[in-house]
Amino acid sequence: MLARGCPCPTNISVGLVNQGATCFLNTLLQTWFMIPEVKDIIYRSNSNVAFVRELQKLFNKMESKEEKCLRTNELTMSLQLNVFEQLDIEEYFRNLINKLNAEVDQGHNILELYQIVMVQSMKCSTCTQPVMDDCFFLDLPLSIYTADSSEIKSLEVALQEFLKVVTLDNDNAPYCNTCDKKTKTETRYYFKQLPQLLTFQIKRFGVVSNGMYYQKIHLQISIPWTLQFNKSLDNDNEWCFTSTTTNVRNEWGQNGKAVDPKIKTRTARATQQEERYELFAIWHHIGGYGSGHYYAEIKCGDSWNIFNDEKIKKKQKKENPLRSETAYLIMYRRKNGAR
Repeated sequence: MLARGCPCPTNISVGLVNQGATCFLNTLLQTWFMIPEVKDIIYRSNSNVAFVRELQKLFNKMESKEEKCLRTNELTMSLQLNVFEQLDIEEYFRNLINKLNAEVDQGHNILELYQIVMVQSMKCSTCTQPVMDDCFFLDLPLSIYTADSSEIKSLEVALQEFLKVVTLDNDNAPYCNTCDKKTKTETRYYFKQLPQLLTFQIKRFGVVSNGMYYQKIHLQISIPWTLQFNKSLDNDNEWCFTSTTTNVRNEWGQNGKAVDPKIKTRTARATQQEERYELFAIWHHIGGYGSGHYYAEIKCGDSWNIFNDEKIKKKQKKENPLRSETAYLIMYRRKNGAR
C-alpha cells in the first residue's frame, strides 16, 4: 500500500465498474483517490459508519492494484443508492462531502479543503452604508452567458462576470435598513478565503426562453491551466482574481464582441501576497438534460489520464489552450502547498 498522503501514483490501472448509472460516483471516487489530502482524511477516520468503512476498503483495493477493475456494490449499498438512477454529480459531490464530514474526526475536516469563503458586499447609493455578508461555497457556479445573453467563452471571463459590480435599481432595488426604503444599490462578491482545492461548476443546464423546461448548454469554453489571485492592498480580507490570459477580455461575447466599458470589476495592484492554482481535474458530462454520462480527466504526476468507468487511458496530447464543450466541474489545486 502507498503511504497515506503520498503523491498520486503515475501507474494508473484500476477502473471502476458502472453498475447501471453509477458513472457519476465512479468519477467522484477516482478524483478523491487522486487527492492525497482527501484520501488521508478517509483513511484516518475511526468511524464505524458503513459507507466510511466501505470507502476505506475500496481505496485499499485501488492502491493494491491486484485487480484491474473493481466493483462498488458494497459502497453503493451502504450509501443506499439506486444504481439505475442518474444523479447530478455536482449535487452529489456536495451531499457526499457533507455526509463524510459528519463522520470524520474533528481534526480532519474535508470541508476546509474545498470551502470557499466569499463576501457579498452591498452599498446603498443614498447613505453609502456598506453591508457585508459571508457566503460559503464548495464549488462556485459560473454562468456561460452574460446578463444580456451574450456567450462567455472562457472560464476566466465567466469568473470576472461573477465578480463584477452590479447595480440593483428600480424593481430590483433592495431594501436599505438605514434609509428605511428601497434604494439603488451596488453589489458584488469577492474572495475572502481561498481553499486548497478550488472548484468551479459550469452552469450547463438552464431554462429555455419559454420557461417550460430545462436544456443542456453545449457551449465550448476555454479553461486556463493556472489561476492567480493577489491580495488587495485596499482590503486585507480580499483576494482579487488576476487573469493570466492577456486577451481574456476580448473573448467576452459573440463574434469577438468587445466588453461593455461600463462593466466594473475589481483588480489587485502589484503585491507580494499571491496564491496560484493549477488545473488538476475536469468532470465531463456528455448527453442531454436528465440523462447522459460522466467521466473524469485527472492530472497525475506530469501526465493526464481519462477515467471512464472500467476504462482508463493516458491523454496523449496537451491542448493549449484547453477547450471543452462538456466540462461541467473544473478543479484547481493550490500550488503554494497546503495551509
